[in-house]
Amino acid sequence: DGAPSVRIAQHLRQLTAPGSEVLWIREADGSFAVVGERVVELLGVEAADLRRDPSAWLRHVGQPFRSRVAAEVEHERSIVYRVDHPRRGAVWLEEHRVPVRDEFGNLVRTVGATHDISERRVRERALQQVVERVELAALRDPLTDTWNRDGLWLQLQRERQRAERSGEPLAVALIDCDRFKAINELFGHDAGDALLVHVVAQLQRSARPTDLLGRVGGDEFALLMPNTRLGEARIAADRLRRAVASAPCRWRQRSLDASISIGVAVVPADAPDLGFALRSADAALRAAKLTGRDAVRAIGGERSSSDPQELLRSERQRVFARAVGALSG
Repeated sequence: DGAPSVRIAQHLRQLTAPGSEVLWIREADGSFAVVGERVVELLGVEAADLRRDPSAWLRHVGQPFRSRVAAEVEHERSIVYRVDHPRRGAVWLEEHRVPVRDEFGNLVRTVGATHDISERRVRERALQQVVERVELAALRDPLTDTWNRDGLWLQLQRERQRAERSGEPLAVALIDCDRFKAINELFGHDAGDALLVHVVAQLQRSARPTDLLGRVGGDEFALLMPNTRLGEARIAADRLRRAVASAPCRWRQRSLDASISIGVAVVPADAPDLGFALRSADAALRAAKLTGRDAVRAIGGERSSSDPQELLRSERQRVFARAVGALSG
């Protein structure tokens, strides 16, 4: 047993010359039989210090990683951890360990190799950031920098799941820019785009930090309002409506009047799917349009007591009654 260990130690001393990764042998009692001199570049601790005090290995290891590094070697074959190097700052290390056992399965020593992967971590992090930016761009609307339809659907699913766990209400509002088609036809698409960007700016200025705004398509947007009951959502929607109406859009020395119509609904606990809440908000939006635009309409929170089609029928009846009354007068 002793002769092979000496030969291994001599071989490892040759391998642990400057420029190589740090190789080491640690005996079962924790003492180091062999440790490369370059360990000071990786751990910030001299090899001589480690031979005198094996616990010095942990001296600069980041606090979140110490328990893993100090764990019994037979329980960990490969680990990655950070060292707060006194000279180099944050250094990331990858360590491979191979326990050596006797014929009875008892740990005799551990042979290990530790090398610096800081540059690799930087490259991996940079690549991850690029991927995250690309993935995020795929979920954002390029004109208004709000969530696009796919991104908004993901946010809606996430918020509904959170609402189900917490028991908090979730409201959704569909927002339509009034007379948008007429502005596009009269002044062109550049004016239409400018109007959309202007409306979004007013919505974001008046919305709460927790609200999530997305472009459903064309001139229609959706606003998710977490932890918001129907009455609160109705008040919030009216605040948004007034904010847009009070701020005309300036475009090429022209003033474009802006107004929006909003339909509000909640996501009921017994809704069969997320589409039900969107259909309810859409029915409320169409009801708002029937009233002459620049309006807010809301539909109740329980599926059994708030039929979107019933809302539309009742709104049409009210519009018809007003028209008949005006003719009779």
